[in-house]
Amino acid sequence: MVSSVDRVLSIYRKYQRLKGTPYALEMVNFFSKDVGLREYVKKSLAVEFTVGEVLQGVDGEFIHHDEHLEYLEGVSIPEIVDIVGWSVVWKTQSSGEHSKATRSTFYQQKVKFADMFTMLRRYKDRTKRVSEEELRDAITLALYEGDITVYCECPAARFFYRWVQGQLGIAYGRYDQYALNNAPDITNPERKGDTCKHMDYVLSLIPSEFETKIVDSFYETWKSGKRLYS
Repeated sequence: MVSSVDRVLSIYRKYQRLKGTPYALEMVNFFSKDVGLREYVKKSLAVEFTVGEVLQGVDGEFIHHDEHLEYLEGVSIPEIVDIVGWSVVWKTQSSGEHSKATRSTFYQQKVKFADMFTMLRRYKDRTKRVSEEELRDAITLALYEGDITVYCECPAARFFYRWVQGQLGIAYGRYDQYALNNAPDITNPERKGDTCKHMDYVLSLIPSEFETKIVDSFYETWKSGKRLYS
């Protein structure tokens, strides 16, 4: 379990590492040269998380997360159902752990790789001169080093984590306004964890099961010049 204090320190260290790098400087040059730019860049780096950092925020003990995840892994396999722009949509069958009737239920998980365009923009004007291997390597790096936003439509995500995700800046879209705007004072008063077992399952499988398909799709998106800002 990672405490809130540890998370804050981790985020601060991330900003400290990046603020002098070419990537951070690219962000500065790309967005604007306004007086408030430094704070904007600092905020952008500070409130978002990579795939690995979201997974680090999982609390395995809260509501028996690890125990339920292990059960889910034994009965369900996530499947990519759509890739639009820099966003990937999965569906995962309910484990039916609490009620056999829910085995016919599928929940969607959505992940937006929010930094993909920013981290690839150096190739924008020279795509034809960049090798496929180089571009694919850049996409793969952005997949794991760029920030993401997440959403799962399962009840646990709504009642335990959606508000927390909104506060951390990792909530995908504006789905479920009620959960985003109402703190889980009863269901999660100590604000433990940052995502449900379904999202944990999906994110954990990206390197072994989904990386190739995602990189292929993102490569075609970039190469075609479509949805570059999505």
